[in-house]
Amino acid sequence: MFAGKKSAQIREILISESAWEEMTCLFAPSLADQFDGETALYPYSTGYNWGLGSTKPPSDNAVQLKLTGLNKIREINIAEGYAVIEPGVTQGILSQKLLNTHRFINVTASSAETSFLGNALDRGVGLRHQRTEDLLGLEIVLANGTLHRVGWWPEQGKHSALYSHGIGPSLVQLFTQSNLGIITGGVVRLLNRPEKSRVAYISFSPENLEYAINTFQRWSAQGLIHGVLKVYDETSTLTYGANKGEFLVHLPLSGAASVVSALSTALETEFVKAGEKFISLIWNDSPTNPYQDDIVANLVNAAYQGDTKYHDILLEKTLGTTPAEIDAEGKGWIFFLPLLPFTGQAIKQAYLHFDDIFESTGVRCGATINTLSDQIIDLVVSIRFERVEEEIRKAHRALKLLHEKFSASGFYPYRLDVEHPLANSRNARTLREGEIIRSLQKTLDPKGIFASGRYSY
Repeated sequence: MFAGKKSAQIREILISESAWEEMTCLFAPSLADQFDGETALYPYSTGYNWGLGSTKPPSDNAVQLKLTGLNKIREINIAEGYAVIEPGVTQGILSQKLLNTHRFINVTASSAETSFLGNALDRGVGLRHQRTEDLLGLEIVLANGTLHRVGWWPEQGKHSALYSHGIGPSLVQLFTQSNLGIITGGVVRLLNRPEKSRVAYISFSPENLEYAINTFQRWSAQGLIHGVLKVYDETSTLTYGANKGEFLVHLPLSGAASVVSALSTALETEFVKAGEKFISLIWNDSPTNPYQDDIVANLVNAAYQGDTKYHDILLEKTLGTTPAEIDAEGKGWIFFLPLLPFTGQAIKQAYLHFDDIFESTGVRCGATINTLSDQIIDLVVSIRFERVEEEIRKAHRALKLLHEKFSASGFYPYRLDVEHPLANSRNARTLREGEIIRSLQKTLDPKGIFASGRYSY
């Protein structure tokens, strides 16, 4: 979907249980010498990293390791709240295993066919929180071919606390967004299923955007939001058939039934206080809910509860294709994913940037506002385009301007595409940390066996 990058000269190796010996042989001295700056290994899980490059390696002459064959759920422990999975395990498969239990997983709004581990390692955002919070332990193959486990792992006969940091330096997060090793398995947290869940749909007009965001920040800080609040803007809502000229908010509440009842009353009171700033408030369980047949509303409502049953229905409706065909057919798709302060002023500035980009390129960016906490907004900016030369050029010009304008405002991306590597980042923090990361890369991978790219210096 990320049209525009030239094709790399690559070969692909499918890694599965039966072919594990082939991967192990790659690290033998006689073969490892070939991966020395010219050609390097580039692993991916299911390959559905749409809008950021999918399976495309960030550099040419890569040997791709396709990890879809590593698709075992090694263990599910409902009582203690964890699962041990491999990179090829999809969020759809794992979520289905937990239906009718008191546990569920933190799913994203993307396809059910996406890798749970792959997305978590790229710091994807679920409907409950950022998925890095779900990582308890990782199984890693280093460049010398040795296998290691970091973080929390189950021990037979022991019931220790699910605490990923351990004692001393915490290594789990070292291997997120990195090329320091190949992840072959991981332990992920299973969440407690709430007694009751509700979703409020709140609409408002564009002129009240700044007020609405400041109001949602206050609600979040005071505990009125239990999960990732999602705000679809005019462009995004039109894609899914919602009302023209309105923003639509999906606001989750969950917990004990008595708590949800009290929070519902509190939210309704807050809505009345807002007066004409908001247009409507409708509950998902209302018998007069006009969004009952809205595929996005159904997806988000189910996803808050860890169910992916509507995910690929949405993809087929909006893109006209199945997940496996997205990169080969249909329109192009690009994502830009910056983090913003949770303030109305920051969102206002972001939309001024969108207006400038539209005037410069004719590309109207759509955005979904996701709240990661009462301080941070994850802004999912999407660009859809036809796969013709002029439209591709305009889309990539818009992406370039997004990086420039948002970085100039201090709104840096937290996930990168294949054409905008970390080495080109203007983020002062990444520049300061570069020397440490380069030192770690040189120590763990002195021959450069693993492909440099989006998250390397």
